[in-house]
Amino acid sequence: MSYKNVEELPLSIKKDLPEDAQQMFVEVFNSAEEASGKGKHGKPNSSDDAQKAAWEAVKKSYRREGDSWVKKEDDD
Repeated sequence: MSYKNVEELPLSIKKDLPEDAQQMFVEVFNSAEEASGKGKHGKPNSSDDAQKAAWEAVKKSYRREGDSWVKKEDDD
């Protein structure tokens, strides 16, 4: 299940992430789902794998500050 836009994200993600992080999440999620189509042991990639990849990408560029996600500075 890919997302057409950020409006289709679950409410919890839309509430937590800033708009540009939401867009990053959508792009990485969709890319991970569309990637080779096969994961470990020849099984199809799951939405769980795509969600994990999307969160990893967000965490590389953003950090949690209290209840908010903020963009990391270059030296972080």
